[in-house]
Amino acid sequence: MPTSCNIFNESLHNRTYNVGFVIKIAFCDQKNMNIKEKLRILHKTPEKLHTESQAMHGPDYKYIANQLGGCLIESTHGDIIRIIKRVTFNEIAESAILQQVRDIPGKNAAILSKNKVEDNFSFRSALFIDTETTGLTGSSGTYAFLVGVGYFQLNEFVVELLFMPGLGDEQALLVYLENLLSERTGIVSYNGKSYDIPLLTARFIQNRMRPTIDLLQHFDVLHAARRIWKNDFGNCTLITLERNLLHIERDGDIPGDEIPEIYKTYLRTFETSQLKKVIYHNQMDIVSMAALIGILNQNLCELNNPPELSGQNHTETRIVNLLQSTNEAEQAITRMQIILEQKAVTDFERAEIRFNLGMLHKRRNEWLLAEKHWLELIEQLPFAIPPAIELAKYYEHRLKNYQKALELTNRCLDFIQVRVELGKNFEEDYVLALQKRKMRIEKKISRTKPFR
Repeated sequence: MPTSCNIFNESLHNRTYNVGFVIKIAFCDQKNMNIKEKLRILHKTPEKLHTESQAMHGPDYKYIANQLGGCLIESTHGDIIRIIKRVTFNEIAESAILQQVRDIPGKNAAILSKNKVEDNFSFRSALFIDTETTGLTGSSGTYAFLVGVGYFQLNEFVVELLFMPGLGDEQALLVYLENLLSERTGIVSYNGKSYDIPLLTARFIQNRMRPTIDLLQHFDVLHAARRIWKNDFGNCTLITLERNLLHIERDGDIPGDEIPEIYKTYLRTFETSQLKKVIYHNQMDIVSMAALIGILNQNLCELNNPPELSGQNHTETRIVNLLQSTNEAEQAITRMQIILEQKAVTDFERAEIRFNLGMLHKRRNEWLLAEKHWLELIEQLPFAIPPAIELAKYYEHRLKNYQKALELTNRCLDFIQVRVELGKNFEEDYVLALQKRKMRIEKKISRTKPFR
């Protein structure tokens, strides 16, 4: 009969041993081991023993799935581990209820995205996506080992975390993701236009699959957030906005730059304790991304409190600029008029708003209203050039009042001369345009009778 040590050696060759037997044979294989080292082996936790077994047998995906709180999905393409989290609407901060996000009109989504999505865009039928990868560069050798997706289902926001247990299981993950995408009309991400979606598209192509992910309408929350908040909180990272706007402090999270190394360690050891933090990180990214859309929409629909209009916070002014750039003139005019009535608005903000009000009325051919705002502005700021130029254009081309147009043009040139003498530089083309306007108006005056 073979000895225990011989049996162990034979088992190593055939890969048929179990975890319990590893403990028994440890003493036989290490004849010189002292008592403390033997006791240390006996007191190893089941998790560590299982990890040792996996290192010799290969990974036990079902066990890993159980440790991560998910289930193993097997297919002909490979295996993935799916972890599902369900968030009911009353679990989200009151200021960003997910139910409101689900029902945001497509028109609002189009405005917030600066018309990067169409008026028919629906968050209700979109797929929220965030990836965790093996590298931060997005190069051809970078894998998306964890893809978090979120979507609305009845009265819940469902988060599915799709984990790739081995590098050979990438196609299984991509096939599953493609099936989810086929049921959705758009995607939502945080900086996905620059990173997540190009990376996933490349992985589809590398696996000889035809990608459709880059064909769907794409709402990038980061781009919308930058238009509204810019650097009000230092930066526009998801964690920063989550902390300042949703008032959430993550418990048990891990820095994003540590995640690639955690997965590489997992591939060597199959140990899952750090992976749980990565999964929590990805889940929070998905939920916070969705909740921030609610805050964005609230800013679009509701005027900020007057104190927020002064100092460093220019949120309301930025929203007005966004409305202007998306041709939502009526909404922009209404909000500008309300802002002008607030005492907290600074003189600079008030002047900028009044000028832009005139420009909006000009685009709508509401010339008397435009003239009113520009005249009030040059009365308050006698040396303001832009409103004076707009008035000169108006008097020259619309009213044919060449004398007034000439007076305003000369006024601008005189002011520029003073500023130049004080060391202020003006673009040559800017000055040449005014001089050309002056010459043209003088010719018109010479050919016509004085204006009465």
